Amino acid sequence: MPATRHALIDTPPAHLYLDTSVILSHLVSTDVHHQLASDFMARLATYNSTTLYISALSWMQFAYIVSSQRWRDDLPLAWHTRYQLDQWQHPTTRRAYLMSVLALLDSLLGPYPWLEIPLTPDIRRRALQHVMDYNLDTHDAVHWASAQEVGVLDLASFDRGFLRVDGLHLGTA
Repeated sequence: MPATRHALIDTPPAHLYLDTSVILSHLVSTDVHHQLASDFMARLATYNSTTLYISALSWMQFAYIVSSQRWRDDLPLAWHTRYQLDQWQHPTTRRAYLMSVLALLDSLLGPYPWLEIPLTPDIRRRALQHVMDYNLDTHDAVHWASAQEVGVLDLASFDRGFLRVDGLHLGTA
């Protein structure tokens, strides 16, 4: 049975795993899902009854994506200017940019109760099983396995691959 799909405009659950795709969409105004992600995060703050969960992997995935050339090329011009992204080859440029965007992630999570789920051998085993069972990419498999590890069945994501996952309650666009 595929995932049960919910709109991000629905009442938020008490416990919610937040996928990196929602975080990234919220932070960048030019992202196609920015408004939906921002409205969703505002709704979470208004209800003030949801504990958010992320994996330790979320931080690394976030840093990987925001550092990629493709991601940086799609950023608004103001970001290019502010962070001198044309000077990416310099460690000081990369450091300043990454420290700033990681601080944005930290400040995004700040108003909410949230927990970071450490990576464990059990999560690794479960994630690899999800790759085989649901054809998830490895990062998504770790996210789902991490959520399951703490008993969270609700996940907010713009990644459509999660639609194939049995037992998942997916908040999406």
